[in-house]
Amino acid sequence: MSRLYWRIFIAFWMVIVLTMVATVTVNTLISRDDVETSRLQALFASLDALAEQAQRTLDKEGEAGLREWLGQKQASLNVPMFIVDPDGNELLGQPLPRRFRRPPSEFRAEPELRRERRPGMRPNIRPGLGARSRVLTGPRGDYLFIAMGLDRPRAPGMLSPNARRVFPLMLVLVSGVACFWLARYLTRPIQVFRQTGQRITAGDLSARVGAPVNQRKDEFGALAKDFDRMAEQIQALLESKQRLLREVSHELRSPLARLQAATGLLRQQAGDADNPNLERIEQEAQTLNHMIGQILAFSRLESMERIVREPVDVTELIGEVVANARFEAQALGRDVTLEAPETLPAELDPALLQSAVDNVVRNAVQHASQLTAVTLAALPDGIQITVADDGPGAPEAHLDRLFEAFFTAAPSNSAHGQGAGIGLAIARRAVNLHGGCITARNRTDGSGLEVSITLPAV
Repeated sequence: MSRLYWRIFIAFWMVIVLTMVATVTVNTLISRDDVETSRLQALFASLDALAEQAQRTLDKEGEAGLREWLGQKQASLNVPMFIVDPDGNELLGQPLPRRFRRPPSEFRAEPELRRERRPGMRPNIRPGLGARSRVLTGPRGDYLFIAMGLDRPRAPGMLSPNARRVFPLMLVLVSGVACFWLARYLTRPIQVFRQTGQRITAGDLSARVGAPVNQRKDEFGALAKDFDRMAEQIQALLESKQRLLREVSHELRSPLARLQAATGLLRQQAGDADNPNLERIEQEAQTLNHMIGQILAFSRLESMERIVREPVDVTELIGEVVANARFEAQALGRDVTLEAPETLPAELDPALLQSAVDNVVRNAVQHASQLTAVTLAALPDGIQITVADDGPGAPEAHLDRLFEAFFTAAPSNSAHGQGAGIGLAIARRAVNLHGGCITARNRTDGSGLEVSITLPAV
């Protein structure tokens, strides 16, 4: 059985046992309190019978017998009782409550039921029972028989009404603390896993769960160790992939250079004669050279962690990209337009942004039917660059993957997205290094693809 299971099991039963113990204890105290209260109430209800017993004892045995009777009753009933003689003295010498410190004859005109409510009464005093008195007649005069309930301290363990009201809140508090501890115990490592996964997704391949989660002796600790091993393998694979791309690209540059040199020699030997095969070789060599350059640029961007920002005019920067793209598009019978404010200052890496926009615009020109529209706009919290073409667009299922390296997707009606799949990956990496985002969607009127670049203000 798993360690995590036993910890949850033990925590669950600890809460149940503590709740049961507290409930039984409080119910016992409440029952004892209620029984004591009922006993005193019954006793005060039979005060007339006690007063008759005291009167008979006084008549038969005199004041000495009454004194003995009072001591016995007070011990057996466990209730403070007093008898005041006509001189105002208590028979057993007990201190009297202040309001009864006067001759018994003065109490004949008052009601038989007495209740004493003093300001500042302590919380452990049982309220509502009061003090009751009866007047006895003896040979020397009137005697005052008093039974006290209000001034009697509560028996140990009895609950006050306030404690009874607070008890449910205490149960909720205890169970809430236990549940909070259990939830924190379970969710804290999950939050660490989530934060580590977000760091890896953002490009920090060195992120690890680490201590103290991987030092735990439960399933979370084992999962953390496996997660860190997986992250190490992913980091090693990606680094080896990038290293392979760089090394292969550098190695390809040498034969490519020799191929271009041989092509140049053949061109010199052929003179002015047209040779379609030679032109084809030159074209493919240029394409291969461009692809190798993009792979090397992508590898450099993947290894970058920060950029150097400087103040630039984004309108001027994008204008240069559009001018170069328009020159190439006109050779294909297409056009590139720019809509932008006169100036748009920002702090960014001009080379990276120019590379990103250039790749997006070139991709749009390649697959446009007639027109590629570039729009530059200022946002309240940044800038937005939109590149839209009037080509066939891309399948909806492939839109999220267009910016993956080496991903090529066949479009609805043409080869949109075909090629090495590096240009848009370079654009996404450059935008991410600026803290922005890049997205692609098919235009609502179905007339091509729209790529949007959003960069935060700095």
